[in-house]
Amino acid sequence: MEYQNLRAESVTKHITRIIDTDVYLYLIEGQRKACLIDTGHGIGDNLKKVVETLTDKPVFVILTHNHEDHIGGSGWFNEVYLNAKDHVGYHELADPEIRFCRHQNPTFGHYPLSAYSPELKTPHMLTDGQEFDLGAITVKTIACSGHTAGSMIVLIKEEQVAIYGDAIGRRVCLIHPGLTVSQYLESLRHVQSVCGQIVFGLRCHNDPVVSPTIVDELAECCQRILKGTDARQSIQFKHADGSLTCCFAASAVSGPAQARIDGKQGNIFYTLDNVV
Repeated sequence: MEYQNLRAESVTKHITRIIDTDVYLYLIEGQRKACLIDTGHGIGDNLKKVVETLTDKPVFVILTHNHEDHIGGSGWFNEVYLNAKDHVGYHELADPEIRFCRHQNPTFGHYPLSAYSPELKTPHMLTDGQEFDLGAITVKTIACSGHTAGSMIVLIKEEQVAIYGDAIGRRVCLIHPGLTVSQYLESLRHVQSVCGQIVFGLRCHNDPVVSPTIVDELAECCQRILKGTDARQSIQFKHADGSLTCCFAASAVSGPAQARIDGKQGNIFYTLDNVV
C-alpha cells in the first residue's frame, strides 16, 4: 500500500531533502555510491523504495543519533552506521511492535503495524572523523555530543555543507541527566575547529537551512550559562508525546515557537543539574 507521506526536493546537485512528516532526511549522491542521512519515522511508505526512485547508486545509511524520528526506517536498509554511544537507545526501538505502541497518537495512530519498517538491524560503528568516499563527493562525520551522547554531524566536504541532525539547532535541549553544558561547549569547539568555513548548515526539523553562525551562537549561550549571565528564562519544553519538562532558556524567547527575541538562531534549553 502506498501512503504518499514522503516527498523529495533538491537542495544542491548532490543533495536531496526527503520530507517525512516533521523531520528531514538527506540523500547525498556521489559518482559511485549514495549516503542517506537518517531514516525518519519509518512509518508509511517504504523509504528504501522512495530512495531507489532518486538514485541508481548503492545506498548506505548514516544515523545522526538514536531518536526514533531519525532511526525508524533503518529496518529497510542493510548497511547502517551509528555512533556506539547511541547503540543502546537504538536497540530499544528495534522491534516494530515497540515503535507501533509508542506512536499511538493523532499523527501516526491510524497506521497499522504493517506500515512500520521491519526489525532494525545491528548498526556498524561510526566514529569521529570517519570519511566515506562516494565518488567525487566525500562525507565526514564529526562527533557533537549534547542532544544525545552519540550525536554526529555530517560534513559534505566538497560542497562545504554540514548536516547538523539535532546536534545543532534553535532549541538544543540539555535536559536529560549527563548532558552537561560544559560537555556541549567542548563539542561545539570541536565542531568549529573541524568544519572550517562552510557555506550553510542543514537541519532536520523546522527551518531546514541555517547560517553556520548558529554554532557560534550556541557556544556563546554555553559560556553565559556557565558564567551565570544568561537570561535563565523559566519555560516548559513540550516533548513529542505531549509531556512537559520545566527548564530554562539561555536566551530569552517568546511565542509558541519559543524563538529568540533578539532574532538570532541558536538557543539552549537546560536544567540546573546540567550546569557543570
